[in-house]
Amino acid sequence: MQFSIDAIRNFLIHDMESYREMILQENDYDNMKWSYTTFIDMNNYLKKTNMDQEEIQELLSVSREGISFGSVTKRDMLFIHSLTSPNRCLELVETYKLMERTNEYVPNMKEELQWLKDRWEKGFYIFVNQ
Repeated sequence: MQFSIDAIRNFLIHDMESYREMILQENDYDNMKWSYTTFIDMNNYLKKTNMDQEEIQELLSVSREGISFGSVTKRDMLFIHSLTSPNRCLELVETYKLMERTNEYVPNMKEELQWLKDRWEKGFYIFVNQ
């Protein structure tokens, strides 16, 4: 089982009568694939750093329904507009010293965390798209 970690910015949602479509420019979308194990390892790592569950959900919001960017539902729209701002995510990374502490807990997560941090620094909103 794989998860898509989607990063979006500068998005526009066209709300037509019969459907909604998300418009993204090529450089306003990025993604990374995580295995189920990677997702669990990341979640466990964040818990070890004393983040509470609410903060973990802020950092890695999960779309359980799966978002298709070509046809966005009203539920998808609400989810996208509720995503945590990149600045807040960076604040959590700094507050909990997530980059520095990976060596203590899970050195193999450093690449994934760096990818997330790089995208937040570029203004991307990130979520787990199941």
